[in-house]
Amino acid sequence: MPRILVIEAMLPGTAGGEVLGVRWPQLDAACLERIRPALVVCPLLTPDFDAIEAIERLGWQGRLHVLLPALPNPGLVRRELQSFARDTAPAITVEVLETLAAL
Repeated sequence: MPRILVIEAMLPGTAGGEVLGVRWPQLDAACLERIRPALVVCPLLTPDFDAIEAIERLGWQGRLHVLLPALPNPGLVRRELQSFARDTAPAITVEVLETLAAL
């Protein structure tokens, strides 16, 4: 069973059996219940959703890692996402990961 659920992103160098990729429209409560990931990874922004919407939709207990492009102040984004998660879905732990490539 996959331990990492990746929403609309690629994670190079990850073991195939541990990682499952899903498209945004596929992500719902039934998907999370079936997979029961230890970690969910998503980009900060896509044409279809952003990390705030992912926090709202996930509404589960676990860790969310948000992939950030190069930004002048990634700490500000991290604090905003963590604050939103505390108010909206307090059981989610949000961290940010800066990426070198454009998402």
